[in-house]
Amino acid sequence: MERKSTTKARREREKLIRKRHILDCAEAVMEREGIFGLSMDAVAKEAELAKGTLYLYFKNKEEIIAQLSTKARQFLLKAFHEATASQNDPLQKLEALLWSVIRFKQQHPLYNELVSLFEGHRNHPEDGELLQSSMNITAFVVSIVDQAKNQGHFRPDLNATEFSYLLWGATIGILQLIESRQQVITDHLQQDTEHLFAHYIQIILRGAQK
Repeated sequence: MERKSTTKARREREKLIRKRHILDCAEAVMEREGIFGLSMDAVAKEAELAKGTLYLYFKNKEEIIAQLSTKARQFLLKAFHEATASQNDPLQKLEALLWSVIRFKQQHPLYNELVSLFEGHRNHPEDGELLQSSMNITAFVVSIVDQAKNQGHFRPDLNATEFSYLLWGATIGILQLIESRQQVITDHLQQDTEHLFAHYIQIILRGAQK
């Protein structure tokens, strides 16, 4: 019985190692070709595996992308924790969190794209670990907003969850504006994009204050 148990445990470890290897190879393909350049054929070639072997671990490329999106969101949440760890004031925490979003986009462009990929594709519903990874991020932001409310920084009637969603949507929007209109912003506003983002943070947080 003990030998069977040991053999089963070893097989599970080997399966997990193989699965991680496939995900690493898929990530490497996307780094080169972009998310929409991913295919099961490309992953099989990168992993040096038969295409049929991939289907023992993932039913399609969307499942691979979903797992990597979950990883990216977990990585973003880790960045949020690190950015806010040294701050005691909740307003400073939110400011540090928002600045970490722009750093995350600059330093980890693939993960940044994966973070919101499913949000922009209604044909790819979120569930399981992918949905939970999103809820964990929301819960973390909500906890800071609630802290700001409890300390009297924000209006008592503010809905913390609603504000968190608005904060996320507005931040993604301003980052897309910066990316697509950087030269226009520099020429017309006579300021760099970091100044614009700093002004955005001031305005969005001030709108929630008492």
